[in-house]
Amino acid sequence: MAKCRHLLRTCLTSASAPLSLLTPTKLSDSIIRKQYFAQLCHNHRLLLVLNDYECKCGCRFSMKQGDFVILYETRNELSMWYRNKLVTVISNELVCSKIPCEYVCDVKLLRERVRSRYCSSDDEQSFDL
Repeated sequence: MAKCRHLLRTCLTSASAPLSLLTPTKLSDSIIRKQYFAQLCHNHRLLLVLNDYECKCGCRFSMKQGDFVILYETRNELSMWYRNKLVTVISNELVCSKIPCEYVCDVKLLRERVRSRYCSSDDEQSFDL
């Protein structure tokens, strides 16, 4: 049951959307997360957005109700994924984790559960966090 919680935590750095661009002191954490997630998913292929998701085996991705987790991969990571079998997971606390694929019991099902909404004004994806 603890296997999905055993994450290799690292700081998320993205050349396409550095976190430092989105940390003005007047913005709340919630707004910063929404902007960061929108930019991140605009630049990376989005696979899923989760809210307190529970795997078929019973392990959970989020620690408390209301947590969101994004699993994403770039084209480079797609090819690397077949070599090292790692999946990238980002929580709404902006913690980036590389998780071995075997820790995610039903990746195929997770990929079918994308929950996103498209803004009518432009092409950017945004999410209710």
